[in-house]
Amino acid sequence: MYFYFEPEEEESTPHPIDPKIAATIVTILQEFFQSKERAMILVCDNIDGKENKRNRLFSRWYTNFKTKDILKFDASATTEEYQLYVSILLSSSHPRKEKLIAAFYELVKNEFYPVE
Repeated sequence: MYFYFEPEEEESTPHPIDPKIAATIVTILQEFFQSKERAMILVCDNIDGKENKRNRLFSRWYTNFKTKDILKFDASATTEEYQLYVSILLSSSHPRKEKLIAAFYELVKNEFYPVE
């Protein structure tokens, strides 16, 4: 399962904040993580230069709706080609939690290329 958001043309007026969007995403995540053996990597796309804004937005949503059942670990990487903000989300009772977290940080350290 995956989700993505398409960038829209930039408007001169700021977008209104709709709290229902955050609540909807949190509900989707809570349902997804009802299975204790699921994990998700969140990538804040840099196609339009708004990756930092996306990172702050998702972090704010996580903080505001945080439950003890979902863990979130953040990282970022800068290469010559891109700046990426990434997070791993997983169930706090995931049976391979430590292994997944270690693999996530190893992937970041390797600039998002699979470790051989």
